[in-house]
Amino acid sequence: MKLTVTGHIGQDATVKEWNGQHFIAFSVANTESYTDGQGVKHETTEWISCLKKVKEGSGLVQYMKKGTKVFVEGALSKKMFEKAGQRECGLNCNVSYLELLSPKAENSVPAELKAEPNPIGSPTPPPVPPAGEGSDLPF
Repeated sequence: MKLTVTGHIGQDATVKEWNGQHFIAFSVANTESYTDGQGVKHETTEWISCLKKVKEGSGLVQYMKKGTKVFVEGALSKKMFEKAGQRECGLNCNVSYLELLSPKAENSVPAELKAEPNPIGSPTPPPVPPAGEGSDLPF
């Protein structure tokens, strides 16, 4: 399933290494609001855990700070887990395309890092491990 989302990074991105490959791990918040029939405004926020394959030494992570607006495309997957005795579902995205949209990012990010697609034919990020299995991946 393909995901396309625009949102804000929830916390500073980090670089992870898995099987000799490097990834940027970050979460994106997507908030939608609506007004019900009684005029009451409601907001719902979905958090998506993201993983983007990068070349070793990529400088992109230094620009991916909390609050940075991003555009993300990739493969969507779900993870089921228990939280406070309740069964919950998390959303994950193996990112194939990432673009930084924040105004301050536009002025400071080198052009080659503003939009960083996975090259055609390059391996995609690893699959998300099932809930409960040990992994050093962020989700």
